[in-house]
Amino acid sequence: MVAGRLDWSVPTTHALGLVEGLIQRGHEVQMVCKGGVFLPRFRSMGIEVYQFPGSWLARRRMTTFLQSFAPEVIHAVGGLGSLRIATRLSRVLGSPMVHTVHSWLRAERSAWSTRSAAGIIVVNQDLRQHLVSEMKIEKDLIRVIPYGIDVLEADPLPWVPRKIPVIGTVGRLDKGRRLDDFLQAAGLLRQKLGDVIFTVLGEGPDEPRLRSVCKSMDLEGHLTFAA
Repeated sequence: MVAGRLDWSVPTTHALGLVEGLIQRGHEVQMVCKGGVFLPRFRSMGIEVYQFPGSWLARRRMTTFLQSFAPEVIHAVGGLGSLRIATRLSRVLGSPMVHTVHSWLRAERSAWSTRSAAGIIVVNQDLRQHLVSEMKIEKDLIRVIPYGIDVLEADPLPWVPRKIPVIGTVGRLDKGRRLDDFLQAAGLLRQKLGDVIFTVLGEGPDEPRLRSVCKSMDLEGHLTFAA
């Protein structure tokens, strides 16, 4: 598995869950990354984690270690930096590469590397459409696997809030994040529950459009955008 910096981010959370799941299923995992605050967490899971080195000699030594590991697949789970490393390792080690795309590809060089992957995973249908229509990537290469969460058993008793509930979402306001779904859900909940406060915490290029959608749905005064 190849990641960027293991800091607070969606790709890091995704990588953490993926490594845990692979280990539970009996697979051997090794990781290449660029450091980060979550590096000790990954190492505590019992996997070998290499920090991508800056010198040519250290990179060659790391490649030798990975050749002895002989990975059956190389999975890039971060942005452009991790994709470059994964593409290089895939070529040197002769192993197929899979790339998980978490957000819009903004550069042709990203699209070129992604096109060379044996398989592509996206987290929603909007991203798949973006890759097919704008980046000209073959549709058959792409599989949609949404983010998963552990769901507790439903409480048989109806939910009766004791005070005005506050419901929020946190993340970058960008295409492919399905924030329109959150706004639609906010509209439905307001109709059903009445007094509800909604918060969108984040910033990004899609904020003006989302504010316009919020206004058209008559959610102003009930939904707050905060950076």
